[in-house]
Amino acid sequence: MEKKLLSIFSLSLITISAIFSLRNLPICAEYGLSSIFFLLIGTLIYFIPISMITAELASTWPKEGCTYIWVKEAFNYKIGLFALWASWMESITWFPTILAFSSIMCAYSLSPLFPNLYENKFFLFITILIIFWGITIINFLGIKFSSYISNIGVLIGTIIPGILIILLGIYWIINKNNLQITFNINNLIPSFKINDLVFFSGILLSLSGIELSAFHILDFKNPKKNYPKVLLISSITIIILYILGTLSIAIVVPKNEICFATGLIQAFLIFFSSFNINFAIPIIAFFLLIGALAGINTWMIGPAKGLLVASKDNLLPKILQFENKKNVPVYILILQTFIGSILSILFLYMKNNSSAIWILTALSFQFAAIQYILIIISAIKLRFKAKNIIRGYKAPILLVLSFFSITACLFNFFIVLIPPKNMYNNEPFTLLLIFFLIIFMIPPFILLKLKKK
Repeated sequence: MEKKLLSIFSLSLITISAIFSLRNLPICAEYGLSSIFFLLIGTLIYFIPISMITAELASTWPKEGCTYIWVKEAFNYKIGLFALWASWMESITWFPTILAFSSIMCAYSLSPLFPNLYENKFFLFITILIIFWGITIINFLGIKFSSYISNIGVLIGTIIPGILIILLGIYWIINKNNLQITFNINNLIPSFKINDLVFFSGILLSLSGIELSAFHILDFKNPKKNYPKVLLISSITIIILYILGTLSIAIVVPKNEICFATGLIQAFLIFFSSFNINFAIPIIAFFLLIGALAGINTWMIGPAKGLLVASKDNLLPKILQFENKKNVPVYILILQTFIGSILSILFLYMKNNSSAIWILTALSFQFAAIQYILIIISAIKLRFKAKNIIRGYKAPILLVLSFFSITACLFNFFIVLIPPKNMYNNEPFTLLLIFFLIIFMIPPFILLKLKKK
């Protein structure tokens, strides 16, 4: 039987769904009109180069545990482990941010019965734990079952609310309502102050995740010819969605009042109030909650299963190598949920949700930068080391793409060490960031030492 191949449209949709998230809109909205400039720059120097490079690697070494396999093929299993670990840590530090959004949406959903529940930090923390551990247990039932939840959740909780807030923003502008930003060329170009550059890293993180679509490239017809078309379609679509969604928030929510956790619901509150339909807030919050749960579910098992590949080189304790009858790495899932739960304590420590979300966003990007830099360097080395291997897709001008993407990763790795202005007062932001980065990168050294023994 002939293998069913993905169409250009199908792979473009996979790429868009892997990257675009409504939760990222408030971070982008912090820039106002200048977010357009940063989104375009991020696409050119980060999103497109990394997508092309990962596509080449995925089409040439189509094996489970992609990041580990690619880096191991270029160097050795030791460096491969660090790349894989960074990928896993990126996911773990990202989980509390989307969980925070989920808990707040849950609070707004229950607002008719329990008003102002979103201000109760204890409720938010308990909700985070219930959601996180609940989705972990669901994934024990296997990938096929959890995929149904993700597909339905993305449609109900991401696509529908995303289209709605964009349409509301367009309506708001057409009717010349009070705007919180001014549309002129001066506001389009950012000031390039340190604070703006710090937030730029948040935009780059929102454009991360392209490697997920690259993993499907062998199921794609004529990737050498058609994959650039996928990149063009998905890039334009993602940029349009982010720009219109971001502006929909920025035009109604004052810049100094945007909260990373509640910015999206803040915009819906203003829109619905203008139509006197505040009763719809719990409904839209429930939709957004479903979308967030789908996102968590999608990312829950992928990076965790990647660690199992490293176990073939005896890099993991035997207990973490266990899979149930559904081929689910049970104890790895339990471990990542436990670590993510500990990180969620930040929401009790920090004075506001934006502070906690930003420190975890910064940490997540640092791990993403480590992973991408190792992947990019591996791609360059494999061009020479394995030059005779036929590639399903070959990234053009590899050295140019690598230069821009590595520069973007390095720049943002260090720029996030600077706390955003007016967000942190007494919290030791930089020290916390360095502390967590070091703590979470120690385990690979321990695993390698145990393997040597």
